[in-house]
Amino acid sequence: MDERQIAETVAEINRLYVKADLDKAMAIGRLVLERFYNNDPARLHCKGKKTMALRQVAEHPDLLCSTTYLYRCVAVLEQMEILPPEIGSALTISTHSVLLGVHDADTKLHLATLAVEKGLSVRELEIAVKSARHSASGMRGRPRLPAFVRAVVPLMAARKLTFSEEITPEMFAIYDPEKAEATLKKMRGCLAEMQEQADQVAVALEAWRRLNAN
Repeated sequence: MDERQIAETVAEINRLYVKADLDKAMAIGRLVLERFYNNDPARLHCKGKKTMALRQVAEHPDLLCSTTYLYRCVAVLEQMEILPPEIGSALTISTHSVLLGVHDADTKLHLATLAVEKGLSVRELEIAVKSARHSASGMRGRPRLPAFVRAVVPLMAARKLTFSEEITPEMFAIYDPEKAEATLKKMRGCLAEMQEQADQVAVALEAWRRLNAN
């Protein structure tokens, strides 16, 4: 493929990428397959060097998207082939991307259907995918508690220690006020981070409830 054809291919990909919805992503996937793999997705998965022409396109300074995005578009196009049309077309490019990590066809179909029927967000679908992987792994014994749960015991101990002594102006006669100011700043920073983490726990919990609602 000569430089003119490379430039034309880059320009065509850029035109599609500017409005990167599902249809445009599939169009890019088809373009890559047509130009570099003779419409054969199997050739994309063969080990070895990728075609020189595709490398030239990927490294072209005018290309707006990454090489990873080009391959993702092809993968989404393949995924559309194994999902029912009414399910595959109802997903966004982002939710399709999450499902690319699910290799079992039945699980992929189940999660895709769940995402469409319940209108799952990307974050909620990610949680569902992780849950499916956990179930498939067949882990034995008691599962490990989440980190935020394990942190509660030392957090409560720290709280108890903090309230074990009355805070009075007189204590700064023996403790440097500047160091106290620095400590206060750290305390407020920790509290803000803990509040942010608590908010994330609340969001994840609500997402789990939605996923498991009757």
